[in-house]
Amino acid sequence: MNDISTVFVTGGLGFIGSHLVDRLIDEEYDVIVLDDFSSGLESNVSQIRNPKLRVVRGSVLDTKVLADCMKNADAVVHLAAIVSVQRSLSEPHLTHDVNVTGTLNLLSEGVRQRVRKFIFASSAAVYGRSENLPLREEYPVNPLSPYGASKAAAEAYCTAFSKSMQMDTVILRFMNVYGPRRSSSQYAGVMIKFAEAVRKGDPLVIYGDGQQTRDFTYVTDIVDAMILSLKSKTDSGVPMNIGTGKPHTINQLARIFEEIGGLSVQRRFMNERPGEIRSSYGDITLARQSIGYQPKVELAEGVRRFMEWYRTKAN
Repeated sequence: MNDISTVFVTGGLGFIGSHLVDRLIDEEYDVIVLDDFSSGLESNVSQIRNPKLRVVRGSVLDTKVLADCMKNADAVVHLAAIVSVQRSLSEPHLTHDVNVTGTLNLLSEGVRQRVRKFIFASSAAVYGRSENLPLREEYPVNPLSPYGASKAAAEAYCTAFSKSMQMDTVILRFMNVYGPRRSSSQYAGVMIKFAEAVRKGDPLVIYGDGQQTRDFTYVTDIVDAMILSLKSKTDSGVPMNIGTGKPHTINQLARIFEEIGGLSVQRRFMNERPGEIRSSYGDITLARQSIGYQPKVELAEGVRRFMEWYRTKAN
């Protein structure tokens, strides 16, 4: 287990975090979760009553809570964040506080308590618009939104702490993550919006012409990357893309939803939203070589699994 036995997960009741927590417990780790319950739910974690799990309600901005949670932790996986581009446009200061100051709080406490490894969940949003695809880690960061800027700033702190304070940091740049437990809100992503529309028989709303591409990555593949990062020796402070390495257009995604639903659905095209990236998919060569990462779930299969969960949730 690479001398790591206790893992502290921020945002551990949320969409990605809860899948990670379930997997960590399956693999016999002790897990401490910090979540502010703004979108996380105890019901997301299938093993919520497991004695190897401790859940703390609190914020990454509360340094006293962080000190308590981290005192027995060997590793930190930092997932807590404001993750919506649209919300970051309306609440840029809050986005900075949670995503940047929160990360700095965790890194500082991690150094003080000599945490062995710090895994940071970053985003392809740091790249902004790039004419050169697939996206490679050596490309300059050029964020278009406060969300992307906050992730870029937090990455910079992870790299700086690696260089100046000998903190072993792993930066994982997630592509577009989807799967069960994705929360439904005004800031929900395209997967939830499409699922809701298919269930109600409403048109699929597409912003722009639908030819924009994304690297849709199923949540269990993302969890694999985090587990591999815990167990592997990596170059500290160096970002890695985590995705499928394959682009799909929004129109292709719409067709998959239609096929799975077994019906023809109208599409309603709306104006492109500000701050959104036209095309994005990542080169995952570094993750393959560094941690042995290998995505397993194809998009059609992932959407099928997602819709099975969504129908159960909606009923």
